[in-house]
Amino acid sequence: MIVETMAVIATARATIAGVKQAIALGKDASELFHQFFDAKDAVMKVKANPPKRSFQSANSEAMQLIQLAEEMQQVEEQIKISFMRRGKTNLWMDFLRERNNIVARNKAEEIEMENAKAKRQKEIGEVVEMVLLMVAAASLVTLVAWGTMEYVDFMRR
Repeated sequence: MIVETMAVIATARATIAGVKQAIALGKDASELFHQFFDAKDAVMKVKANPPKRSFQSANSEAMQLIQLAEEMQQVEEQIKISFMRRGKTNLWMDFLRERNNIVARNKAEEIEMENAKAKRQKEIGEVVEMVLLMVAAASLVTLVAWGTMEYVDFMRR
């Protein structure tokens, strides 16, 4: 998990540098924009679910992630301005709308999967409980039958 977080941070920093350079040179960096937003999503996932570690490294990592997220927000603003300068404001707005739709859809699917997983866990728990009850009932019936047989045998003597 530590290596994954460090890789996400390194990838994000490299992508930020590439996007900044492309914007500064006035180039169309559509492919870099894709990589940038993929890196931003990865950073946000790590930020939302940080790995567990020692207090000191957690503080350091938290600060890195917060600074990186802020820097990514600034770069996203630069990308937006780049689109506007090239007269592609509608394309930017369409992109934002579609991204928000995809994020909402992914979140709904994630919630649905979590609910299904919780339901499955509950069903498994109920089955285990039922099996244990059946074993207990069978044991009780066996004990009663054995006790009855012993009593009948005792009475015959």
